[in-house]
Amino acid sequence: MTVGQQRRRGRLLEDAIHDAVIDELLQAGYGRLTMEGVAARARTAKASLYRRWSSIEELVIDTVDRRMTQPEEYPDTGSVREDLVVGFGRMLDTLNSPAGRAIAGLLGALPYAPGLQKAARERIVRPRAQAVADTIQRGVDRGEVRPGAVTPFVAASGPALIIYTYLIQGLELSGRDIEDIVDQVVMPAVQVSSFRSG
Repeated sequence: MTVGQQRRRGRLLEDAIHDAVIDELLQAGYGRLTMEGVAARARTAKASLYRRWSSIEELVIDTVDRRMTQPEEYPDTGSVREDLVVGFGRMLDTLNSPAGRAIAGLLGALPYAPGLQKAARERIVRPRAQAVADTIQRGVDRGEVRPGAVTPFVAASGPALIIYTYLIQGLELSGRDIEDIVDQVVMPAVQVSSFRSG
């Protein structure tokens, strides 16, 4: 252990490493992110990183996954609308955090890093899309929304609009905006009155 390194273990060490990844992404960007840089910022040995993650891509995906709103954070209040407002609100809280700003910086790297793109799709995008789909399915089971309302496009519509508005357009979103996304986009797509016959 070199001077300046601290003896930390388990979750405490992993938290320090994840903090270092976020800081490095914000300062250097994904293209210049290295295990050496992360280890130095976390004040730990590079071997500590490689014992847990086999590559920088795996470390980045694990960091983003840990720092984003978790799929299980969508509540079950008995109302699809309320569940989505809370879940999307937590997603916005993440985007407003340093981790969210680091995630924004990763978007440009995805087309040039197939491994990162694949891992992001499997570990980040799909579980969270499934959480939205599960929320809507609970509404179907309660008779609150129409049968057949759970589709990939419907499940992705709210998060996609939040990401597009916040990260691509660079516009700030408020709690009221989250409610509008739920009320004007998601709920009309799943409610009985939106069903098109014939």
